Amino acid sequence: MSDADETERIPLHEGVGVNSPSMAARRWPMLLLGAVVGLLSATAIGSFMGKPLLGSAAIETTCGAVPTITHPPLVRRTLDATVRNVLVTGGAGFIASHFALALLDRGNYNVTIVDDLSRGSIDTVLRLQTLAKEKGRPLQWVHMDVARQDDMEALLVRNGIEAVVHFSGNAYVGESMAHPEDYYQNITVSTVAILRAMQRAKVSKLIFSSSCATFGNPTDFPITERTPQRPSNPYGNAKLQAEHAITHFLDAQRRLALPFSAAMLRYFNVIGADPAGRLGPHLRHKANRDYPRLVDAAYDVALGARESLSVLGSSYPTRDGSAQRDYIHVTDLVEAHVMLLAALKGTDLMYYNVGNGSPYTVLEIVKVVEKVTGKKVPTSLRPSRPGDPPILYSDPSKIKFELGWRPRYPDIESMVSHGWRWRSENYGVTPAPSVDPLMHNGRACTTRGCTEAGEHAAALAPMDNPKIVIVGAGPTGLCAAYRLTELGYTNWKLLEGTAEPAGLACTIKDEAGFFWDIGVHCLFSHFEFFDTLLDDMLPPKDWLYHQRYSPAYMRKTWVGYPVQSNLWRLPEAEVMGIVQDLAIKSAHKPHPNYTVAPRHFGEWLEAGFGKALTKSFMAPYNAKVWAHPANEMNSIWVGERVATIKFEDILANVIQRRDAPAWGPNAQFRYPMNGTGQIWTKIFESIPAAHKRLNARMVKVRTAEGQKAVELQDGTKEPFDHLLSTVPLPQLLRMTPDHPELAALADGDNGASDRSKFKHQTVNLFGVGVWGIGVPEVLNGVHWVYFPEDTFIFYRVTVLSNFSPLLVAQPYKQWSLLVEVSESKHRADLLKIKGGDHASEWTPAAREALKLRVLHDLKLAGMLPEKASIASVWDKRLEYGYPVPYVERNMHVHAADEALRRHGIWSRGRFGSWKYEVGNQDHSCMLGYDAIDNMLFQGSASAGGIEPTFNRPNYVNGLFRKYDRDFEPATLAKQAGRGHKFAAPPRRMKKLPQWDWVTHHCKEDDGWLDKIRQVMLAQPATTKWLIHGYETCGYANVKRPMLGMLREGLNHHDRIPHDNKGFAISGWVRHIVAHYHKLPDLLFFTKADTPAASRVFLPRGKGSIQEALAESPDFSLWGTHVLELPEALKASWCAHVWPLVSAVKPRKRSCPERVVTMSGALLYASKRRIMQTPLNTWRKVLALLDDAEAKAGNDALLEHGWHLLFGQPAVLQGRFMQRHLPQGQ
Repeated sequence: MSDADETERIPLHEGVGVNSPSMAARRWPMLLLGAVVGLLSATAIGSFMGKPLLGSAAIETTCGAVPTITHPPLVRRTLDATVRNVLVTGGAGFIASHFALALLDRGNYNVTIVDDLSRGSIDTVLRLQTLAKEKGRPLQWVHMDVARQDDMEALLVRNGIEAVVHFSGNAYVGESMAHPEDYYQNITVSTVAILRAMQRAKVSKLIFSSSCATFGNPTDFPITERTPQRPSNPYGNAKLQAEHAITHFLDAQRRLALPFSAAMLRYFNVIGADPAGRLGPHLRHKANRDYPRLVDAAYDVALGARESLSVLGSSYPTRDGSAQRDYIHVTDLVEAHVMLLAALKGTDLMYYNVGNGSPYTVLEIVKVVEKVTGKKVPTSLRPSRPGDPPILYSDPSKIKFELGWRPRYPDIESMVSHGWRWRSENYGVTPAPSVDPLMHNGRACTTRGCTEAGEHAAALAPMDNPKIVIVGAGPTGLCAAYRLTELGYTNWKLLEGTAEPAGLACTIKDEAGFFWDIGVHCLFSHFEFFDTLLDDMLPPKDWLYHQRYSPAYMRKTWVGYPVQSNLWRLPEAEVMGIVQDLAIKSAHKPHPNYTVAPRHFGEWLEAGFGKALTKSFMAPYNAKVWAHPANEMNSIWVGERVATIKFEDILANVIQRRDAPAWGPNAQFRYPMNGTGQIWTKIFESIPAAHKRLNARMVKVRTAEGQKAVELQDGTKEPFDHLLSTVPLPQLLRMTPDHPELAALADGDNGASDRSKFKHQTVNLFGVGVWGIGVPEVLNGVHWVYFPEDTFIFYRVTVLSNFSPLLVAQPYKQWSLLVEVSESKHRADLLKIKGGDHASEWTPAAREALKLRVLHDLKLAGMLPEKASIASVWDKRLEYGYPVPYVERNMHVHAADEALRRHGIWSRGRFGSWKYEVGNQDHSCMLGYDAIDNMLFQGSASAGGIEPTFNRPNYVNGLFRKYDRDFEPATLAKQAGRGHKFAAPPRRMKKLPQWDWVTHHCKEDDGWLDKIRQVMLAQPATTKWLIHGYETCGYANVKRPMLGMLREGLNHHDRIPHDNKGFAISGWVRHIVAHYHKLPDLLFFTKADTPAASRVFLPRGKGSIQEALAESPDFSLWGTHVLELPEALKASWCAHVWPLVSAVKPRKRSCPERVVTMSGALLYASKRRIMQTPLNTWRKVLALLDDAEAKAGNDALLEHGWHLLFGQPAVLQGRFMQRHLPQGQ
């Protein structure tokens, strides 16, 4: 294609870019051998370009021309070579995709297409895959940059490739002038990488997509293969350099007596589309708009997408003054490539110009477009560009003679007609199997305005006082029911199919008296409503608070979570390989112009973690958890679920052999004393009896207008206007006999018993109860363990007895493990034990074999002593374990949601929504809450829009959503334009007061911490509390035995690593700074030497907290004796502390004469008092303490001024001071 075929900017032909950005500056030089080796490896391809080429072909030199290949005499080629396995680069682009289609049409090729989608279109790939499936022919797409030499080599070997047809590369002359580096990288360098990969993989045939741009501005016409090549732009020059690399490489192979043949085709202007309308160009990238081909731009004008067509040059020596060019139909062009596959043999080198030899002017093309489209194409004449040749056309005699090639569509009208048919009738109209699933990864359809109403207008229209039926008393259904209850709405019913509530969040008691949670084992929250609901259901005494420790067991060692941040614990060789790989990855920063979203989770992993780390942990562990390969999963679910990495941090941790701090939203979590099922049982009990029913199993959903009802197993019906279902989505779709098209939305074959398109994994649970007063030492401090290796049948083991003392039959005499084994059609190791496929039933003998394997592997990992006294082995299989976030999930779920909503049905919950990223208990609860607000108020009451939990998972996971305790149901209804009746009074949950205790600790005895729990439980008003211990001697990282863990959990105590040694006040101030905007009602500041007998721990009476609060709700202090600022410290105190405390409260006098407080102080201050001191002042106080080593005594100075920071006078008044012990003790 020539320069003049562009309109404003100048495209040559549709091409596919390759994402191979230039290498960034090296980092961390000399720190680690692996990093250095990695960076050296990263430069290998780039440095190759500065070396001499691999040999020298016979050349001739024409005056002013680039060296050109010697031309042998014409030879008629025999087309009898046999090739079956063909790799096509740039297969998502215009020409390459049509070549792949031509191979599929012939039926005797196995086609692999490679494209990174930096310029190609996923629509093209999907169409090719659909066409291949229809033809029953294999076609594999690999989403990859062809310049990744090692990956290309592996692919060539893996697929047994015999020939490479290399189309990929950017293809716009104008763009190459602005970004030449991209063109040399994506054309020349990528071609060299492919040659190297082919050499190593022993692939001996190459067809290269070159260009007429290599000829530049010739003076003689027509252009033949003998025309000197004088490229006039980076695009043409990059193509010519690639040609030279190929010819020199072939010459070197000849000298080595190795087979290698190559052909190079230099195209002119390629237009048209598949004559059958199956395929054509996709124009989705910015470059397609900036550098449009002439015919595409003319189509744009005909369709109204452009106002007019710019014609550059009107005084050329042509028939009408506009530039004259050669055109070729894309189908004819790819036919030449197919013929070359059969022609290449031995060490042949072939090169051909491919055109029709019949030039047309720009204005003639415009007239043809007008004739074909029946639409006027206005033009505007503009000056020609310097260097644009007036005429470019080819002489295709050589390819016609040697290959017998003949164009089937030489007339320009056929070319334009086929292109227009594609553009006007098929472009953007993708058949269902060819829909890009990632196009559906946005919001779901949750409003009646996002679908055609039509016959469903009545169902979609908001109504007053709808009858609402909720099916399922798990977290989603129960929170929906609670929301209706708190609103005072009464026209509703909750139906549960079993005899117990809680669903997948239940806690089961086995025959030996052990308790097993079948759902999530830790509770953390993104929602104030959920937190408030938990507080309302269970008092603080029924909660334990834990600091999560969940290592991975791999390579016979324990690696802290997240593994990717604690690599140093792995074997040295493995660590070095990962660091080297990450060094290369870090050096190659993605080019901003070629950033492509990952197509699946596997690509996301490699993009984020590199190949080595992905192979070491990320891929094998996720494969065990999900029981599905990463390339079948999307990456939009990841959000906060997977810790991302920084190479610099990983390298620092490796060098310093240092563990990373705890990560994730559940780094600290709370747990109910009697298991998670306790929460949902309490919520169920709080719901009015008239609105709930157990043992009411739904079997059908009647959806006929005017007859909507839930049919139950006992034959009764429950009418509804709006239905909230929490049963698995495919089951619900198949329960709708009145509208069988809904059942069709579930059709598919996921390999599971439901035979649906909705992929899930099944979980096999085994609970092992063991006699003993504590867990094995390796499980001290452990909550659960990840197992990425195939050696172990399970993927995770939870030390459930470390969560609460009441989960075993005999507390403190037994302990327990809960084991999870995933199952799907992909778990060949498990199915071998099962003796059947995923959909088949387990036999008792197979189940026993699996149990024995679990016990064996627990012992192998050191989690179960060889001679353990086992009290119980409990076994349960959950068909629906995890909803897999597979690639097409949102496409399927959102289509089902829209269809169900037409009938007034909401499918929500862990398996109703099928969205794992909002599948925790807090999310599940809010899915029900949001659905009710949508039914009654069209979402106007929800923060974040309509049903944000279902509709915007990443949004809700990125913030803490507030709860409006002062809601007025009638006001909400009025705002939504509804006239609902709220027959019952609203039920309002109150926010519990909270007191936090901030302590400082090294190695002192802290038995007095148990007293905090006692004093908190003795408060007259139910009060939440947390104990934050700032540990200065490393004790925060010591893993406590089971009894110690449970003690800290019961005391709501978390231990925080604190570097500043010896200064209690520094921990206090650090806590204030870190939590300034989310402080509790009251903060207590304590020291490690607080006497256990201090009167502060008295439940009531003289010197107790209750008495102090009655006297002063904002501030009080307990100490051993009165302490006055020594004269020797006064000057320093006035210089450093007084300016800080003066900023808190304006002082009439200068630095005071006396400062009086108490020694060994324990004090409390209200949130109001703490926030009277600006955050910036607290930061200055912290800076003063952090500088304590340089200025010894800063902590002592602040101890004398601590009370002033809370607005107290310099001489603390006696009514604010209490002694720890009565006088005389």
